[in-house]
Amino acid sequence: MNPKSQDLENLVISVTDQIITWDGYEEFLDAAKRLKSYLTRVAAEDIILDILLSTQEKHLQLTELITAKVQQPVLYKLISTIISRKYFALLTANNFNSLLGMIAEEVEALPILKLTLALQLEPSDLLEVKARLASKYKTKFLLELKLKKNILGGFILEKDSTIVDASLEKVLEDYRHNWANALTNKMLN
Repeated sequence: MNPKSQDLENLVISVTDQIITWDGYEEFLDAAKRLKSYLTRVAAEDIILDILLSTQEKHLQLTELITAKVQQPVLYKLISTIISRKYFALLTANNFNSLLGMIAEEVEALPILKLTLALQLEPSDLLEVKARLASKYKTKFLLELKLKKNILGGFILEKDSTIVDASLEKVLEDYRHNWANALTNKMLN
């Protein structure tokens, strides 16, 4: 069964949303390339024909078989969705490659927010940060995290050409600059 264009578009949007949530676009692409290679090697068409009329349990087994090769959460959900909806035609190497192209176009059209932190956030804290940024910017985006210990604390956020520096390093730098100016002014008076 082939998905309708609206179903396919919804699938692409769903995967894009998951990639945004998991911060794993590069990881997703690497895993997807491995899966594409696997599908080509094992002649996925034969596997698909074998399971077209099979039970939900066999669908789950196929999902496990394929995702065991790539082990990536977003890809696992994508394959599970494809199999549960019986969109088996998407599991041929060419169709899967086309699907990946559609996903890549959707993701690469998103703006990138660069967030620099001094320490790695816990997953729950990272989700909260993403939710707050999504609320502020009212759009989907890819969040690029970077760790930089010398900022000591706080964060630096870059969006397009705008930079918000709320790092402790910046606060200390401003304090030192103001202190030096104040000292210079007192000496001149």
